[in-house]
Amino acid sequence: MSTSEDKKKKINWKRTFKNNAYMLSFIAKSCPGLIVFGLISNILDAVHSFLLDTYMFQYAINALHEGKELKTVIILLVCIFIYSLIYLTLDQIYYYYYELKEPRVEAYIKNKLQKKAAEVDLACFESSAFYDTYVKTVDEATERAYTVMNNIFNVVWVFIKVGLTAGLIITIEPLFMIFAFLPVICTMLVGKKRNRIRYDNN
Repeated sequence: MSTSEDKKKKINWKRTFKNNAYMLSFIAKSCPGLIVFGLISNILDAVHSFLLDTYMFQYAINALHEGKELKTVIILLVCIFIYSLIYLTLDQIYYYYYELKEPRVEAYIKNKLQKKAAEVDLACFESSAFYDTYVKTVDEATERAYTVMNNIFNVVWVFIKVGLTAGLIITIEPLFMIFAFLPVICTMLVGKKRNRIRYDNN
């Protein structure tokens, strides 16, 4: 029987990537539009968040400091407002598209699991451990696939937001990058430990 240390060694980046890719393939094969549409929505969301939470304040402070014309400031605000309307509209469309396609993805995944179960020797179902695992898989497979997809979307969102913010910081003062990324490094270290605890708990 494997020890907890042996199990920990088996959980590496390669295995994690393969497992996530496998779960994501269920959605990609049953409804690829969900991934494409969701990715676009999250990219627009990251840019939208950067514009409203970071860039607009920096621009407003510079505009006051440099004495820019009110007309220039209003044009920028109107452009951001129009972008916000486009993003919010697409985000709502994606939400209804997700609701519409979710049953198709669930049906596809459960159908795959049923076909796989049909190939297994009937004697396996007499094992309580196997049966419990099968029932748990059927109950959670769809949710896990969506969790993987949303986690990937979140990673893309963070990379874009951090990239845009970093670019803005560099234009102001490159030295500030040190202070900006120290919390990120700490969060990554804590997040790794937290994920290990969650994995072991599951």
